[in-house]
Amino acid sequence: MVAAGNVQDEAELEQITELARTTIAHYLDTVDETNNTAVNTTWEQNYYAQNQKCNPHTPRVMVSLGLSEDDVQHFIQECLFPEIR
Repeated sequence: MVAAGNVQDEAELEQITELARTTIAHYLDTVDETNNTAVNTTWEQNYYAQNQKCNPHTPRVMVSLGLSEDDVQHFIQECLFPEIR
């Protein structure tokens, strides 16, 4: 993940996109080396999702941006922090 804020000019944007290109190229070149080697992480994913859903800041920000409370709750519960069933 790359986070970039307040990008000021085209040169800075080019640096960000070059980093993304390099990263995805590396990933695609090496993904076959780790394919199917991960252990089951369902418990950890669900633990993370459940705790993130408790964060009061996420819904507060989304509501302040004009989203309805129902839409915010649906997005947080089902899309942003899904649990593996």
